[in-house]
Amino acid sequence: MINKILPDPNFQSLFVAALISKRTDLNDQQRASIILACPKVNTYERNEIRSALEYVAEVKISESALKPQPSNWPSIRQIKTAQAQAQEWFDRGIFVLTAEQLHLPANEIAVLPPIFFAYGSRQVLNQPRAAILNSRKPRQIHPQSRWVQVARQAFQMIKQNDYGLATSLGNNPYELVCCLSKMNGQPTLIISDSLLPFMLPGEKIEAFLKKYDQMFPVEKTLFLSPFTPGRVSPLRQRAIQRDHCLVTLSSYILAAEIRADGNMERFISEAVKQGKTVKVFQPENFDRSTAGNKSLLDLEPRTFRLGADNVKNTLKIKHPSLPNQDVIQSNLENNSFLIHFTRSCPGPWPGETLYEYYKALLEGNNGAAHTAFDTLYRILSEQRIRGSDRLIRGQIPVVSFTAQPLKKLKELIRWRRGLIRWVFEPYGVAIAKNVLRELGACPVIYCGDEGWKQLKDDQKYRFQLHQPPDTNWTMEKEWRLPGDLDLKTIPKKDVRIILPSVQEARQIAFAFRCQPVLATG
Repeated sequence: MINKILPDPNFQSLFVAALISKRTDLNDQQRASIILACPKVNTYERNEIRSALEYVAEVKISESALKPQPSNWPSIRQIKTAQAQAQEWFDRGIFVLTAEQLHLPANEIAVLPPIFFAYGSRQVLNQPRAAILNSRKPRQIHPQSRWVQVARQAFQMIKQNDYGLATSLGNNPYELVCCLSKMNGQPTLIISDSLLPFMLPGEKIEAFLKKYDQMFPVEKTLFLSPFTPGRVSPLRQRAIQRDHCLVTLSSYILAAEIRADGNMERFISEAVKQGKTVKVFQPENFDRSTAGNKSLLDLEPRTFRLGADNVKNTLKIKHPSLPNQDVIQSNLENNSFLIHFTRSCPGPWPGETLYEYYKALLEGNNGAAHTAFDTLYRILSEQRIRGSDRLIRGQIPVVSFTAQPLKKLKELIRWRRGLIRWVFEPYGVAIAKNVLRELGACPVIYCGDEGWKQLKDDQKYRFQLHQPPDTNWTMEKEWRLPGDLDLKTIPKKDVRIILPSVQEARQIAFAFRCQPVLATG
């Protein structure tokens, strides 16, 4: 046995966290208490480790969270595994902070978890922090959405007072604030709603960075997680704890749009009663999304309104006045065309980063709302329909079409609750069937799991699960083309653009010199 005694205190905390992370009989709060209470030990000496944990169970933890274990726990193998994991975290720069190290008043320390796992710049803790808070929002965001405008204005108030930002990732309101902070170079504290991302396995860290790497500069960002490695509680519970920590760690609170009777309203109300600086947005008219604001204003915090200049900056005219263009009144009912319908796209476009997406929203750029019209406009601008592997077994990117005629569109438009989106919207690109067939498009094969196994690899992109009555999509008469579709290779006479209104059809015809068709026939 290697004789390495009294390691770095941070390494020991990481070691104990790794060692007890596999204990399914412990919850997050118990694990945090054990990590904090464990005395310094030689992390390479099994008997000393066991004695320290027994001491914690008998003396430090009143509920004896560490129940008596078999005499072989922890085994030498378990200790070595924990050592290796702790060393990996230590080398990555992970460190542990106690609530007392967060520079907060005693009454606020008392309501926080006892420890936080951290990564990034400790200097962020030296600057007072502000939080812009919103209740949950729909996935689809428009630059003119009031809550986006209010967040922009609130950020300017924070910046003028030289505060850092406290925010999170994983939902639109927090990520929008994170983008604002990155755009303006503000120091940022990011509270995780789960295990610290940088403590995850390597491939998951890569996925996290691929998604978020432009959203924060490491030199001005500190990540904190109040959750210990091991079995976690459901996301809803973790999100509540994340929000509570975020409000507690902020000295300046700006309430944007808060719903009534929710946890966010409760946390902000507590902040007002504690004497924190709280400003609540006061709209011209209260509605469901600001009912909590109305209740908070009864506590008489400071208020702020949406300035006219802020609104003006986000209202950009999408298209100029257009001359009349002829709209082709073709009903496409002769079965010679296949139609690729576009949908709204909540979140980034394919190939667009999360940072670029939020930045476009904040700047009010054309197409930033990612409506179905915006999707169609982007396709025509790029002259490319990008393949997607979403919901395609085998993750093979394809471009999907329907052989159903336009007159069947109303029957196809349905809300898919599980996907939180419409199956079809009345925008699309119709392409001659014979042209698509020559490019490799084929009808979907509707079959069960046994049919999937029998398909050749080069035909698996055509598979669509068919298990009626629960799973039946045959009414879509779907065709698929593997990969992307380059529209530049298709003669314009073989392409029609489908839109629901004459005004939009004229806009598209003017911009792209194409042949529009009304979705209504």
